[in-house]
Amino acid sequence: MSDNSNNATNDILNEENVDNKLQQSQVLREGNNFENVAPITLLDKIVEFFTGFSSEERIKLKKLKEINKQVRSYRNKFYNYKKEQILPQLPRKFYELYRLTQHLNRHFDINVHKKSIKLILFDIFSESSQNNLKDELEFEPIKRLIKNTPNTKEAIEIIKNKLAEYIKSFSSESIRKIDYAYNCIADFSNITNYDWLFLLKKFDSEISDLNFSYNPDFEIIEGKYILEDIITLNDYLVTIDFNKDLRYVYDYLKSSAQDDNIVNIMKKAIQICKELKKDDHLTKIIQLIYKDPYFTPKQFQSNAKIVHDYIQNFQREVKSAVDSTLKEIKREKIESLLLNIFHKTVIIRLKYYTGRLNDLLVKKGLFGFQYIDPMNYLKAFILDYCKGEIKSRIDALLILGTWSTNTASSSYSQLLEQFNRISDTILEFDNSCSEDESYGRSLKKLSMSMKHDNVALNTLKKVVIKIDSEALEILLDSIKVLSHMANKIKELLDDYKSKNPKIIINFTKIKWNFPEDPSEAFSALYTKIANFVALLKYFTKTVEPPKTEVK
Repeated sequence: MSDNSNNATNDILNEENVDNKLQQSQVLREGNNFENVAPITLLDKIVEFFTGFSSEERIKLKKLKEINKQVRSYRNKFYNYKKEQILPQLPRKFYELYRLTQHLNRHFDINVHKKSIKLILFDIFSESSQNNLKDELEFEPIKRLIKNTPNTKEAIEIIKNKLAEYIKSFSSESIRKIDYAYNCIADFSNITNYDWLFLLKKFDSEISDLNFSYNPDFEIIEGKYILEDIITLNDYLVTIDFNKDLRYVYDYLKSSAQDDNIVNIMKKAIQICKELKKDDHLTKIIQLIYKDPYFTPKQFQSNAKIVHDYIQNFQREVKSAVDSTLKEIKREKIESLLLNIFHKTVIIRLKYYTGRLNDLLVKKGLFGFQYIDPMNYLKAFILDYCKGEIKSRIDALLILGTWSTNTASSSYSQLLEQFNRISDTILEFDNSCSEDESYGRSLKKLSMSMKHDNVALNTLKKVVIKIDSEALEILLDSIKVLSHMANKIKELLDDYKSKNPKIIINFTKIKWNFPEDPSEAFSALYTKIANFVALLKYFTKTVEPPKTEVK
């Protein structure tokens, strides 16, 4: 073999950066095999001995020459094999795609507009009855339904039935259309949202973004400088079957852009993509630059099941809307009850079982106390009303009234004593949370040790649970006592209204020393106690509250 032949062969096979690329290609790319290589003969070994080139290398060189022959025969001249240069005709095709994709990229931007793309697909491929059901399951309609339905459970049942009907309304055909269209959009997004400007600047540095009045002057550059770019673009092109039915994608584009001309723009972009993909032109160019005739592109079609994911997310959104509405209703009712009972919404009476102590625990990453607010409300109600208005009026009856039996009068005296017991229990519980008492000392000590001691952390959690359990026990006990008191006051009210009182015989003849009529007084007391019991039950999750007014 002549020196010139050896030099040419060395240029093809021994360039350092090409060897590195070849090694990467052989490691990273699937399909690099030599199944079609002929077995090595004795003649091959003799030629190898005298030339220094293995039969494998000679076969690869021969294949590369065949590939180059094919590339040279194509109408579009993209690559000069001898000079290893990319010719201006290729960036011109890229530039045409760049111009067209500026009209398309926002409609195909899966990363930024994924949610809106899905919503449009569901809208255009759903029946009107489905869309009507979906509209009824949005946040505001759910909120109105729950708030306007007297029975909350009934409203929630209606929502559950509508949700089940909506999910059932997706046929296998509609699911296929939606998933198919979305996956096409996802695959096309790789091309429409590609950084064309960065690639084109390698051919003409004067190109600027969206300046299409400029006439580019593309330079001839070495293939190795855009090798990775071409590999990426070729992967995107090979992934897409441009001959498949794209009518669902066109429907999406028309709906998204509100412009029928957008479909024509996409069809032009597809035509250029077909030209680039035709005859594996770009793949062959990559093989020539790599000096690897066995190079194969990657394929990574999108196979998302967006209908399944959408339904799951939609179910979560509906549940969130229901939960949010129920919390809002609960908050509104609590505020209404507080205003009705205390004429204000912020009540703070405890000294140690407080929001400040709660905040310290939360800052350390622990769950806080659950019953701070209702315990404050309870202490205020016991002190201000039970030991105030209620006690004064019951005391007046005990002193002035002629009771039918001692048992009847003693039952009311015992209830007043229960108020004192609850008041003492609240005080004792609150004091136990101070730094000088049992709970408070434990909280302080364990919170200081928990960072480096898991045992201390677990113990602290147990202490918090125990404190809250004690608070809950006080609340439930108070609900029981106050409910009993409400019933006893209702008995007095009914007795007063009867023609012949049977509990307090002289009820209608007692000289009442309070400004209101006894009937009004006990009706107001009953309503206030019933409202307060309802308030506590919102925090303790007990059964439905009693009626809040007496007619």
